[in-house]
Amino acid sequence: DEIGFLTVYFSTSASQIKQKEQYVYQAVVLCNHGVSTGKLLAANLKEHFNIEIVAILSSYELAFIDKLDVDLVFTTISIDYPRKPVLLLNPILRESDKKEIKVFLLKNKNKRRIVSNKLDATQLMQDILMLIVESGGKVTKESYHKVEDTFKEHHLKINTREIQPMLQDILRDSNILLKQECKDWKEAITKSAQVLLTEEVIEERYINAMIKSVEEYGPYIVVGKHLALAHARPEDGVNKLGISVMTLKEPINFGNPDNDPVKIVFCLAAVDSYSHLNVMKNLIELINDEEKLDLLITAQDVNMFNQVLYGSEVRK
Repeated sequence: DEIGFLTVYFSTSASQIKQKEQYVYQAVVLCNHGVSTGKLLAANLKEHFNIEIVAILSSYELAFIDKLDVDLVFTTISIDYPRKPVLLLNPILRESDKKEIKVFLLKNKNKRRIVSNKLDATQLMQDILMLIVESGGKVTKESYHKVEDTFKEHHLKINTREIQPMLQDILRDSNILLKQECKDWKEAITKSAQVLLTEEVIEERYINAMIKSVEEYGPYIVVGKHLALAHARPEDGVNKLGISVMTLKEPINFGNPDNDPVKIVFCLAAVDSYSHLNVMKNLIELINDEEKLDLLITAQDVNMFNQVLYGSEVRK
């Protein structure tokens, strides 16, 4: 028995090492001969036939198949399951089983899914979104999700956080300024943006554009109680996505009767209409959390500021 179990475990590991990274079918394995046997069968199916096994179940878990994203069922026990193609196999694959599997897969070739674990289509998606913008189109929240869904439908892997990073992905410690002194709102905008200018995230004209925008349209950037979000348009001098934040030693009036005086200023540099959406979501959540906002404003050092801002989240 011990030799048998060792054989099963070593065979499973060997099969997993050899298995290809390209899978074309998604399936589930049903096996009542034990977890190890089910894993061995799943590994052999992956190795020889480019089959991705989503789950290994027992006959008592038959109802779970409907909840899984699978197209085929491989089973070592006789079952009645008309909703998906089913193939009965021996627990340990024989040559006759392999021939049956080939015929079975050929019969159900319309179920194939082209998936590559190596293909990261993140850059491809970014390029497509940029082409939309450069062609005169506009990437809205709705159109972005449509593009994202299209990639998922074609089984292309994308790192959505790389395309739309979170606040903690782009707010560096060096871009957090605490207890700064400013004589007026213009200096507050300029000082909060200075670190982004130094890092060449923005150009000098972006600062001028932010100030001019407030002069023309009023203090609309005071978006919440005591909070200002300084920003301008991407074409006003943004080189890449970035953000900085500054708390004020003494509050400053921006001219917004509802939300003055301003005690904390975020400076956002957005390079397009979609990459900063998660950052905006994070900021909106912050605006609605007055208790957290008050703690940020009174933070004495960057570590304390981060602990309040991100809580238990791990910073990247």
